[in-house]
Amino acid sequence: MGKQKSMPWFRFYTDWRVNPKVRQLPAELQLRYIELLCLKREGFYPCNEESLKFHLRCNKNETKSVVSQLTAAGLLTKTGDIHHWNSRQPSSYSSTDRVREHRERVKQNETFQKRSRNVTETPQSRGEQNRQERARGGDKTATEISEYIVGIWNNHFNRKCTANKEVVSLVKRILKKNKGVTKDDIEAVVRHRISAKWVNPGEHSVVSLIRESTFIGHLETAQQKQQSFKLATKKPRL
Repeated sequence: MGKQKSMPWFRFYTDWRVNPKVRQLPAELQLRYIELLCLKREGFYPCNEESLKFHLRCNKNETKSVVSQLTAAGLLTKTGDIHHWNSRQPSSYSSTDRVREHRERVKQNETFQKRSRNVTETPQSRGEQNRQERARGGDKTATEISEYIVGIWNNHFNRKCTANKEVVSLVKRILKKNKGVTKDDIEAVVRHRISAKWVNPGEHSVVSLIRESTFIGHLETAQQKQQSFKLATKKPRL
């Protein structure tokens, strides 16, 4: 088989999508304009009215309307030619030119990426990175505590609950709002609340044990009970 002859082509610019001259036209007329671009590239346009009727498969009135509307929109010149064809379709543009432009774009992109990687880290960016790392650490701590206290709940009431997002979020807020609160403190509140007679696993949940608004109050009560228990069980010296 012989070498296949390349088909004629023309440059189609992406500003077509936002060009006001084009956007104001109905879709059918936009398609007619693209047909004229193809005819121009193939050497069939400009042409007389009879030839244009044949190429567009239109009658005489439709052909006149297409040319008139595209001229009024500024896409055709007063002589009926494609507006700005020569400037937007340079005849000297070859495959060699396309390859050269592509390589230049690739080179510019590689240079930009290299510069971006070499930009010196600013104190602000380091501070933001540290903040994100602390946040991730806080998330991990809240998740671990949540799983632990849910385990206490499950063991006490023979349940199979999981540490869902609501529990983790609540623990995270408690840790953030009450500086110095530890895992042992939250455990103390949970065990204290579970021991209360009002807790019903069918009606309550882990979230109801450690309400954010009453956490400190319950923590103080739990600590007092622990202290009283230690004093009561302390062996007297002989």
